[in-house]
Amino acid sequence: AQFNYDDGDCTQQVNCDSGEVEDCFGGCVPWAWLGDTICDSELDCWQFNYDDGDCNIQPTCDSSEVEDCFGGCVPWSWLGDAYCDTELDCWQFNYDGGDCTVQPSCDSGEIEDCDGGCVPWSWWGDGYCDTELDCAQFNYDDGDCTQQVTCDSGEMQDCDGACVPWGWWGDGTCDSELDCAQFNYDDGDCNLGCGTGQIEDCYGDCVDDTWLGDGTCDWQLNCTLYNYDDGDCLVGCDTDEVEDCYGGCVPDWWLGDSECDYQLDCSYWNYDDGDCTQGCETDEVQDCYGGCVPDTWPGDTVCDWELDCASWNYDFGDCSSCGTDQIEDCNGSCVDDWWLGDGDCDWQLNCYDLNYDDGDCLGDTGWW
Repeated sequence: AQFNYDDGDCTQQVNCDSGEVEDCFGGCVPWAWLGDTICDSELDCWQFNYDDGDCNIQPTCDSSEVEDCFGGCVPWSWLGDAYCDTELDCWQFNYDGGDCTVQPSCDSGEIEDCDGGCVPWSWWGDGYCDTELDCAQFNYDDGDCTQQVTCDSGEMQDCDGACVPWGWWGDGTCDSELDCAQFNYDDGDCNLGCGTGQIEDCYGDCVDDTWLGDGTCDWQLNCTLYNYDDGDCLVGCDTDEVEDCYGGCVPDWWLGDSECDYQLDCSYWNYDDGDCTQGCETDEVQDCYGGCVPDTWPGDTVCDWELDCASWNYDFGDCSSCGTDQIEDCNGSCVDDWWLGDGDCDWQLNCYDLNYDDGDCLGDTGWW
């Protein structure tokens, strides 16, 4: 679908039967569904003119534009122009025609799910609610999951699947309902008011936009949202090396060799396995990002963003809506806390904030 075959070597192409068509998600549906006056979600995308008009929420892109990953309009010329455009950095556009280097490596018969992992095509709409496909992109597992919402004309589904007015999107006001990557953070309205020449980093702070893809791995931009600092943080270390705090490679014997190596001086590597002292005062503790905060902050009923990470149990519960014996996973959902570091790599916990499932996913799945 959408140029992801022949700009992807045609390896994922679906062979539909006679009388069928490959739909928006790569499955097969009857041709007769197209323009039959019923809005079929499988055909509700620009390739099929929104079910040939049956689905009445359509973008108003010009002839020289295309509807991007977030439902906005960008020039066709951006696709495959050798620059990674975040607006086109999704599987529908083959990750900007290959300009964006972080792409899924799903096998034949698999699909990239809501969270960027790979699951079998056969899971989609098989009568069982698969959480990996439970998002608007996949029509809530093609209806298998009960969250599906039918919005009225002039409305759209928000980050949580509820309905909000289309007019809210990119109207200059940050609407929390649309403040997620799916909607480009309310089409930029929720970017913390970063100044000209700045962008919101992976942690919600503002940094210079020149940092992105400048040849140096900036940890503030080292996440999937920014293509791992536009590729600066993507490395392949040798078998006798480890990836350091900044995305480079250092010898594995540096870790815990009784000498403080600044490349390993971060919480991820337990401060060079104890070789580097944290340096906080006696009435302070080290926060999630290596800074120091008062020791009275943890669990004081106020959510302190400096402590909002798994290592501090989300400020001892101040920043978490999860129940007892649960933690927030990489996507903000709640999972059992015993999953963390239980010896199995859980993809829900495979991210920097959770130390790649407390080490279970290190060397198993790499960065992603």
